[in-house]
Parts: sequence; C-alpha cells; structure tokens
Amino acid sequence: MKLAWILARKDLKETARDRLAFIFLLAMPLLFTMFFGLLFGGGSDRLPLALHDADGGEAAKQLVAALEKSAVLKLTAESAADAEKAVDDEEAAAALLIPEGYSAAVAEGQKAALTIVATEGSSGAATVASVIRSVAGRQVAVGLASRAAAESVLQGRSIGPGSTDAVLDEAVAQARPVADQVLADPAATS
Repeated sequence: MKLAWILARKDLKETARDRLAFIFLLAMPLLFTMFFGLLFGGGSDRLPLALHDADGGEAAKQLVAALEKSAVLKLTAESAADAEKAVDDEEAAAALLIPEGYSAAVAEGQKAALTIVATEGSSGAATVASVIRSVAGRQVAVGLASRAAAESVLQGRSIGPGSTDAVLDEAVAQARPVADQVLADPAATS
C-alpha cells in the first residue's frame, strides 16, 4: 500500500510540472462538460403546450393570456391537427383545444368544455392539465362571481323591457375586475 502512495505522489508531481498534462487532465474535461451542458441543457424548463383556439372570443383570449403568463407553460399556436400531432410526436407535453362557443358559454355562466390532448401516464401532461384546469377554473369562478354580484345588485330595480340583458352585461363587466381582484388575493388562504 505504501508503494502505491509513493507512485501516486511521484505521478502527481510530474503532472503538476507538465502543463500539457494538467490541461488534458483537468481543464479539458471541464471545458467539455461546459460545452455539452450548454449544447444540450440550455433549453427552457417550461413545458410546451400546443394550443388551438377555434373560438377566438373574449373569454378564450383571456384564457390564452393567462396561460401565457404561467411560469410552467410555453405556448405555441397550432391548428387542431398540428396540435394533436405535436403531442403524438412528443414535441408538446399536451395540447389544448378551445372549442367554438367557449366564450359565449363562459359569458352566460354555462358549462364550458375544453379539450386537453395528452399522452396517458405522462407527468408533464398531468402538470399541464393541472395548470389549465386551475386557470380555466379561476376564469369561470370570476365570471360566475361577477354575474352573481351583478344580478343581486340589479334585483329589485325597475328596468325597462328589452334592456335587461344589456344592463346585466354592463353590470357583469363592472363586477368582473372586482371579482378577479378578490380571487387573486383571497382573504383566507390555506
């Protein structure tokens, strides 16, 4: 064992004196590690989401804007077929298809369906689906809260025939920012 230490010490002394050996033993591995790290590890840590908006309405635009602000997702606009193909080709963790009529359903406080296309068992897809459900759920909650507030304010007021929908829409539009702010900063948190 003592002989091994003597030989190792001798080799280390020789290596310390030889600059070329130092470069190949220490500097080159570090440079290769940095090079390949930059080459393969320089991508985004956000999950890619292929998005197709067939609706194009106000609620759909708000949903897309909220998803773009997510620190978890990176959105790419696609056609419906391309969005599904991106999931199949593993270029996207999931695809979100916003159907025509989504904005109208959200505005009227009705059930609004979204289609999430994902590979079964994918943890990235599960994370994307969770973010989508959270953002869409908050959007629907804001809509319902503002509609309920507007209806309660307008209840008992005399409104001329035919103008109820317009007055309600205006009241909902005024209540929406308040509901959005309340849900953004709730009084009680877990």
